[in-house]
Amino acid sequence: MTASNAMRAEFSLGGEIGRRLGAVTEQWIYPAPFANPGMLEMFRYRDRRPYVPMVSWAGEFAGKYLTHTVQIYRLSPSEKLAKHIAWFVGEFIALQAEDGYLGPWPKAWRLRKAPPNCPDPWDALGHYHAMVGLLIWHETSGDRASLE
Repeated sequence: MTASNAMRAEFSLGGEIGRRLGAVTEQWIYPAPFANPGMLEMFRYRDRRPYVPMVSWAGEFAGKYLTHTVQIYRLSPSEKLAKHIAWFVGEFIALQAEDGYLGPWPKAWRLRKAPPNCPDPWDALGHYHAMVGLLIWHETSGDRASLE
């Protein structure tokens, strides 16, 4: 048994906790990227002018959503949820810039302070959340693309 297998746990949650996990999955996880397409689209249009005004933490949304979704999957796995996460990850990593940047800010201001569309971006934190989400998906699924 490897160290990673020794630390692995499996859950089968039913009752009220299982019901709530199911409700969160059906009412938040599945609809969120479609109800809020900007969660991913901000990465696609980061260099488009005129620049869209954004909140400082805009770049964190996709990574935090992914982390949350993978954690729910770990508690209550299903093939449908795995497919949804794989779809989201595919969309997300397709938006990574050629230089490796995975944030919403215009090229001239990447990982720097104060782009023209936000007074105080938290770009490094956005990258942190993206990396955590992609890493735990890789650890959970073995998906190589999410690690690369």
